[in-house]
Amino acid sequence: MNIQEIKDLINSSTYEFLRTDEHLGNHIMLMTLGGSYAYGTNIEGSDLDIRGITMERRQELLGLSNFEQFENKTTDTVIYGFRKIVNLLINCNPNTIEILGTKPEHIFTVTDEGKMLRNHVNLFLSRKAAHSFGGYANQQLRRLQNAFQIEDGIVFSGVQQSFEDMITQLSSVSGQLNKRNNKKDEKHMNKHIMHIVRLLLMGIEILEGKGINTYRGNDREMLLKIRNGEYSYEEIFQMVDEYNKKFIYAKDNTSLPENPNMKKIEEIVMTINERSLKI
Repeated sequence: MNIQEIKDLINSSTYEFLRTDEHLGNHIMLMTLGGSYAYGTNIEGSDLDIRGITMERRQELLGLSNFEQFENKTTDTVIYGFRKIVNLLINCNPNTIEILGTKPEHIFTVTDEGKMLRNHVNLFLSRKAAHSFGGYANQQLRRLQNAFQIEDGIVFSGVQQSFEDMITQLSSVSGQLNKRNNKKDEKHMNKHIMHIVRLLLMGIEILEGKGINTYRGNDREMLLKIRNGEYSYEEIFQMVDEYNKKFIYAKDNTSLPENPNMKKIEEIVMTINERSLKI
């Protein structure tokens, strides 16, 4: 689907909940693409993910009510409550910080409050990105290792391993992995690897002070080749190893602050919440 087709779909009855749910409607401050469409790594048949942020209502800000997020699994839509997403952004959570770095043409709804948040995304960037992006990449690699172990009968160490050790072990059996013939499983594995590389690349850019670049324009061709199985596993794990070394170097040499700018973040949160009370 192209952007206009996606917009038409969002405006259809399929997404009517965006306009009728009590937490959404005119409370939505930002709504944009998520997942593969946001990264530019979508292929035919890719799911359409919609992500957004909604302001809390009066009863959530002043009363006893609580709201964290709205989720519609049928359409892969997640709209985060403002308070919840701020806490996630402070920790540079990859799944949420990317919402503030999507391409302008991938934004479907944005209020002045949404613009304020996107314009001040750098306030949330700190050395915590090394832990969050590195941690997510580590999780993806561990899932990949477990999947190979289960589906291919390859025995890996049961001891808790570092990212580097897992790459080394996977590299050592790459020749055996290249002989896999289950195309369905292969596509699943390649998608995992693509996300590992994407997470490392995004983490490197953040740590180097280049901000949040959700759409992977410069890396898109390479990422799609990984997803489509155009590299051998030996080449892929060598690539992961190289990007991991760059990630470590960026982490050790970053000029980002230890923690996000909490004072300025609080000022923005107060401003947005004060406006929310007037809706």
